[in-house]
Amino acid sequence: MKSDWISGKTYKKIEERRGLKANIGCMRAARIKERAAATYAVKDKDVKTSARADKWRWLNDLAAEADTAARTNCSDDLCQLTRKMVAPGRNMTTIKDKEGKRLVNE
Repeated sequence: MKSDWISGKTYKKIEERRGLKANIGCMRAARIKERAAATYAVKDKDVKTSARADKWRWLNDLAAEADTAARTNCSDDLCQLTRKMVAPGRNMTTIKDKEGKRLVNE
């Protein structure tokens, strides 16, 4: 399953990490296995850092789009972008202004 926010570079790193993990399982010598595990740990950290940066970039782009939609009074676009930014599966509550008027529907 590919996510919208993960870049191609990160997917390449993920594939490399998978290969390293498979190699660890095939090795029998303890020293070689330890070296491979150390290499895997470095690649794992690199993948997680890259994925975190991708998600941060994606959320900032969505926030910029939502800001533009709010300035242009496109409530439908704003609602869709807000739902995209909120984790899937969570229920959104209705947002009301000071007069009690709905800003975003459920």
